[in-house]
Amino acid sequence: MKRRAPVAAVLWWLGAGLCTTAVCWAGNDDAGGERIRPSALAGTWYPADAETLAETVDALLAEAVSEPPGGGIRALLVPHAGYTYSGLVAASAFALIRGAQYRRVMVLAPAHHAGFDGLSIGDVDAYETPLGAVPLDAETIARLRASALVRAEPAAHQREHAIEIELPFLQRALAPGWRLVPILVGLLDGDEDRLLADLIRPFLDDGTLIVVSSDFTHYGPRFGYVPFPPDRRVTERIRALDDGAIARIVAHDAPGLLRYREETGVTICGVWPLTLLLRLLPADAAVHRLSYAASGALTGDWRHSVSYAALAVTAPAPLSADAEIHD
Repeated sequence: MKRRAPVAAVLWWLGAGLCTTAVCWAGNDDAGGERIRPSALAGTWYPADAETLAETVDALLAEAVSEPPGGGIRALLVPHAGYTYSGLVAASAFALIRGAQYRRVMVLAPAHHAGFDGLSIGDVDAYETPLGAVPLDAETIARLRASALVRAEPAAHQREHAIEIELPFLQRALAPGWRLVPILVGLLDGDEDRLLADLIRPFLDDGTLIVVSSDFTHYGPRFGYVPFPPDRRVTERIRALDDGAIARIVAHDAPGLLRYREETGVTICGVWPLTLLLRLLPADAAVHRLSYAASGALTGDWRHSVSYAALAVTAPAPLSADAEIHD
């Protein structure tokens, strides 16, 4: 039976403020007739001024401390709160790919504003941030949409932050020329995680980077999750919850991650994108822990806290294995 975690009802609390930016979905055409998904976060979750945003991201990337793992980086797991909260943790992952050349970036993210089964890809041509438009990989998206498990859910994308928050980091870190495949992962039932992994795998060639967008434990009554009181042990207890989930990710244990969520109720908003990633990993892939933080430590208020972790996946060969996609 599908289980909707309590955090699915949580919208945008831990950004730099509640975003009230109007979004004109698929109706904001530029002079060339392109359908642009405008920024829903500029001026709240990150700076609206392009120069300030670039300076902010560059400073986070320069400050980030993480040991580069050996082997080719195939995927990054990063948080998606406002930069004030999770920016430095996210930067510890994105700093590993500074100057890298990719042709395609596939972002797998949870949907915070609508429920659906399978995958959803917005019906637009580009995502916009103050740093410019990010074009979508239309050919890859068209092939994915041939599956009945892939749809377009406009309501899910209009205000969604989990994809957009990663884009300025990618814009500043990567060499130009990449295109975006922005995927919201809904509820996956039965064998859908395996079927979708098989659908995505052929596109994960040497020119493709996966970015999985997820926060970890959402603790406190605001999130409907108070498994223990906010006493002097709350910090270690939250960390233990997160460590348990991360251990299953490091072990490539998708069923174990889902069982852990059922047993503990841990509110990991990106559990389905994480599960899908784990189904994609070959035995020789390695998952590396990079950094960790919790908003409670930043605000000093442990009555409500969200955890952030950054991880990197390396593998000697592309995740596409023997499958070939020719662009």
